[in-house]
Amino acid sequence: MTGNSCLNDSSKEELYSCFRDNYFLESNGIATFNETGNNSVKDGLEFLGKAIEAVKWNHATLLFPDDKAPIAYIIADLLGDLYVQTSHRTIDPTEEFIESLWQHRDPTVHAVVIGNRSFTGAVLEKATAFDRQPENIRRTALYAMSYWIVFSMEEESINIENNTDYCLNVSMDNVLLIQKSGEKRYALLALMWRENNTREFEELNIDWDCFGNIKLDLFPNAKFGFNGRQLLTTAIQYKSYVELAEEDGNLVVAGGVCGDIIRILCNKLNFTYRVIPPEDGQWGILMEDGNWTGMIGMLHRREVDIAMVPLTVQEDRKKVVDFTIPFFYSNFAFMMRMPDPKTVKWRIYLDMFSTPVLYAISTALILSSLLLYAMERFNWNWNGRKPEEKRDLVDIFEYIYGALVLQAGHRLPSSTSGRVFTCIFWVSCVSLTAVYCGSLVASMALARREKIHFQTLDELVAQSEYKWGYIAGTYLDSVLRKSNIGTYQKIYNGAQDFAREDPDVLSISDKVHFRKLTTEKYVFISPVPHLQTVSFSDCRSLLSTERFVEDNSAFGVPEDSPFKEIFSLKLAQLQDSGILGSIHQKYKLQNNCSDVSQLLSQHTIKPDDVQTAFFILIAGILIASAVLCCECALSWCRMTVTSRNNSL
Repeated sequence: MTGNSCLNDSSKEELYSCFRDNYFLESNGIATFNETGNNSVKDGLEFLGKAIEAVKWNHATLLFPDDKAPIAYIIADLLGDLYVQTSHRTIDPTEEFIESLWQHRDPTVHAVVIGNRSFTGAVLEKATAFDRQPENIRRTALYAMSYWIVFSMEEESINIENNTDYCLNVSMDNVLLIQKSGEKRYALLALMWRENNTREFEELNIDWDCFGNIKLDLFPNAKFGFNGRQLLTTAIQYKSYVELAEEDGNLVVAGGVCGDIIRILCNKLNFTYRVIPPEDGQWGILMEDGNWTGMIGMLHRREVDIAMVPLTVQEDRKKVVDFTIPFFYSNFAFMMRMPDPKTVKWRIYLDMFSTPVLYAISTALILSSLLLYAMERFNWNWNGRKPEEKRDLVDIFEYIYGALVLQAGHRLPSSTSGRVFTCIFWVSCVSLTAVYCGSLVASMALARREKIHFQTLDELVAQSEYKWGYIAGTYLDSVLRKSNIGTYQKIYNGAQDFAREDPDVLSISDKVHFRKLTTEKYVFISPVPHLQTVSFSDCRSLLSTERFVEDNSAFGVPEDSPFKEIFSLKLAQLQDSGILGSIHQKYKLQNNCSDVSQLLSQHTIKPDDVQTAFFILIAGILIASAVLCCECALSWCRMTVTSRNNSL
């Protein structure tokens, strides 16, 4: 068998030997072209080898009909010399064979289809139909994650001018056709996308380098990502991260951290998208019946391609959906709003001391007065003072109180022990007054922030003045509900109790929670960056110091979705290049509530800051007036009694 006689009916072994003998020579174990062989076959295989070498494949699957097995084996030998691993599949286009290709992708499918027009067209249409099967929707993406080289050696193979019907139903992005041409022995054609989603082969002008290698992008569609396809995504409003808006009739993520990331991904991967919010408005938790709510439920049911929101990566969620690499790391905290300072400044002088300190000062004042009175009353050493000049308890108390406010009485104690005690008491009063005055000056100079009433979850559940809540249907909701930690259980049960009277404490909208912060005694539990969007701009909203429950967030995709690899790769590139950090920094608000910021904004002391002093002055006037009235009344009574006695 020589020449074209190798195509006649013979066994596979005979056909292989015939092709090997006619078209190739062995030199040091390496197959080289036999110049006396069929030049058409030689040129075609040379083109194929150069093409695969140009795309730098390290593995390939050969798909061919039974009658092309000898050629396929020759091609496998040539690819082996190029260090390309190959697998062989003799297929019938009417049978299912694409599933095995998809399962063994690493990370993409590299296929060489060998055959005539009808065979190669049937294979490509079979691959197109594979992605559209109901069980494969949003599970496979062969159209974007596969590369196909179609190779035919027949003279009657596809004409460049007449290939529209051949590619009409093919949606594979990356198809390279090596076909017989009239003027040239072989030509390279790439299947391109055109306007209105039509397909057309475009001949590639081959550029050779000095070593005889192809310098050309043989799969030009690959650099166009998804080639303008529209993806379905889900998202909900989330302050500073997801800002939804209508554009051209479609709901899109128009702003926020995720909005900026999505715009970059759309540009780099060449896709459009449409947002479908979850009907229940939730992020996604596992219900007792085993179903998932919110966006996680939509991903689990494969209703959308991706959830472009900061979904918290959780073990329960990872069982039903996949996540890209995380791009957002944080913890949860809680925030509360302090009362209006104008309602409490009337007691600012007392607020300098905590309640225990006030009790201690009052107790010390009483006990010191009694002690000094005892020293004066029962001491025999009067230091020259007559016994009848000893002061009574009222005088002693007046003296001790005067020392406390650095205004001593007119006479020192008579006893030596009393004077020693008085000196020591004066030292403590001076120290206490210095601390008090320093705190008072600081509170007047700065727009003083109140200390948060509670800093930890234990302190939060122990108080009864404030109620608390969080966004329902989130990762936090699931953690609190399932946790065995006592404090977490109290937080969850408390929120459920509050929700019976006020359902807004478990609202799915963060706007509702932020509104409650400003109008009620309310504590909002959420991730720290989310809370900082308010605490950095509203100085009355205070953030707890305790951090709890990690919040590592990523985009979500359906389970086994190939989009996980595609989007993770791009997110990793954005992270390594520093673009993700720049986006986070862009939306990181300036802290306008720091002490320095408050000091710079506090130019003058306002009446509200010193109103307590005026209140005390008014109270002193009223008390003094009352004493004066009592003295006048007492004097009038004495004069009346004296007058009556004289008349008698």
